[in-house]
Amino acid sequence: MTTATVLHWLSAYGYLALFSLLAGGVVGIPLPDELLLASAGYLVYAGNLQGFATIMAAFTGSICGITITYSLGRSAGNYLIRKWGPAVRISEKWLNRAGDMLERRGGPALFCSYFIPGLRQASPFAAGVAGIRFPVFAVYAYPAGLVWSAGFVMAGYYAGEQWLCIAQAMRQTLFYCFSILVLFSVLLYFARRKSGN
Repeated sequence: MTTATVLHWLSAYGYLALFSLLAGGVVGIPLPDELLLASAGYLVYAGNLQGFATIMAAFTGSICGITITYSLGRSAGNYLIRKWGPAVRISEKWLNRAGDMLERRGGPALFCSYFIPGLRQASPFAAGVAGIRFPVFAVYAYPAGLVWSAGFVMAGYYAGEQWLCIAQAMRQTLFYCFSILVLFSVLLYFARRKSGN
């Protein structure tokens, strides 16, 4: 989806488009979520949308998406992984590890995963499969949804005409932070294994 298409949809259909596209993007439809949020912020800057209503449409769309993904993981996750997991290279073992990590690291892992494309879609599903109770899931995932959606909308608003550059820079920064976090986690894992031996 191009930048022009995103702006056209948001200009034509407003808050409903923002809600629907974000709900679909968080469920797993390949959409540029951060670009969508920043462009909504730009439209607030341009006077086409209202700020509070835009943030609320973005927030409710994103939490609707993660709630659907969590519910799917909770109700049919194990069946779906057994049936379709090998086709997309996801094994029950991998998902169980992800679930164990979510149980051990719990809330902070759920919160942080919201800011990483790919993990934002996978972690609610893994939390559902792992059987994490909905109140625990919601307490950490919903505030993350608010921070993420409001943050990108406000970035688009304050960047004004430079909104696209800012959105791309923010997304790249999140990717680098995630890469560093993964590298640190791997090094820590091997250091603990070596000290255990």
